[in-house]
Amino acid sequence: MLPSTQQALVDISVVPVEPTTIRTLAHKRFPENVLLSEIRACAEDHFVCIGRIPTDHRFFNDRGRTPREDILFYTEVGRQASLAVTHAFLHVSLDDVFIFERSRAEVTPAIWSLPPASDRVVIEITLKETICRKNTVTRVVAEHVMSVGGAHVFRGTGTWTIQSAALFKRLRRTAVDTAAHA
Repeated sequence: MLPSTQQALVDISVVPVEPTTIRTLAHKRFPENVLLSEIRACAEDHFVCIGRIPTDHRFFNDRGRTPREDILFYTEVGRQASLAVTHAFLHVSLDDVFIFERSRAEVTPAIWSLPPASDRVVIEITLKETICRKNTVTRVVAEHVMSVGGAHVFRGTGTWTIQSAALFKRLRRTAVDTAAHA
């Protein structure tokens, strides 16, 4: 049985990850775009991440937007958590390329009644399917549940494939060459 959110929250507080490590795992160049602050494995297929709800991010706080009520914010913090978990716990190389194939996402009505002081989001990731080829993870399907202030605000499922950088470049070059000769 998977640990409950409350157990995971207690466990996660003891393992901080350095901000530069998180930035690398989330594939972000600029620190202000990193929304994650902590990641933790609770089981081999269950992970909990903590993300910050930014008050000064140029995109998520632009002209009346608030990240706490924005499905794009939850999608981005979920994407960053997916990358970080895949690198840190599934041992995928930092050089590999991620291709997000499919996602389903929904916010819950709880986002409209969050307390203004909520400054972090808890992201629970449960792996539903992990495909390996030659002992290397090549595809992941995961469920994401996010909470703010104890209230579930987001549910979604994401699917991503992982390719080596060399294969990705070769496939892109072939696609460009084919398009140029068409």
